[in-house]
Amino acid sequence: MISENKKVRNLISGVALMALALLLFTPRPLKAVESGQLSKKELKSLIKTAKTSAEHLRVASYYRSEATNLRARAAEHVAMIAENHPMNASKVWAARGINHCEYWVKEYTWEAEKADANAVKHERMAAEAAPRASLTFAAMGK
Repeated sequence: MISENKKVRNLISGVALMALALLLFTPRPLKAVESGQLSKKELKSLIKTAKTSAEHLRVASYYRSEATNLRARAAEHVAMIAENHPMNASKVWAARGINHCEYWVKEYTWEAEKADANAVKHERMAAEAAPRASLTFAAMGK
């Protein structure tokens, strides 16, 4: 029969391997300047004014990229859990009754899910804007 300690070590090793795989195989977007990614200020402005399909798709792309980055950060904290990172045992986090890395895994995962939801919303808006644009051009005789 496998001892309890060995089960825990096997579990931690499995989690560490999964986190490492996520880090290695999750595509990382280029920096904002290199990829033409929107700044936060540009994003806020575009969200308020987006009317065309292309504008909504640009917003959706921003949110997809953000979700990818957040999941990568969560994976880094999963790896730190497996390594027994010293931050997890700090008095500050212990006083809060939570583990530093577990907190950030949950937080980044939740934020990534919100970003995905925003991307879906703008992809839907882009799909709705596309037929309107073609109808407008048809009405103009173009």
